[in-house]
Amino acid sequence: ILRNTMITSELDILVPSGANNQLVYDWENNMNVRLSKNISIDYTIRIKKDPSIISYIQTEQILLLRYSFIIF
Repeated sequence: ILRNTMITSELDILVPSGANNQLVYDWENNMNVRLSKNISIDYTIRIKKDPSIISYIQTEQILLLRYSFIIF
């Protein structure tokens, strides 16, 4: 099963200068498990903090069943 699994992680950090020195970050983790040639399951979790918009940490989770095919 590890041969058919792909995991990616991306972290973006912004360090503002000035009076408000709170970090802004966005961390996205993806896992893709290939079930067959055309079918896979994608799971994404995103953790985000932006104090200028909202004071707490936001999380988002997405689970997809993906079917793909090639036309040409």
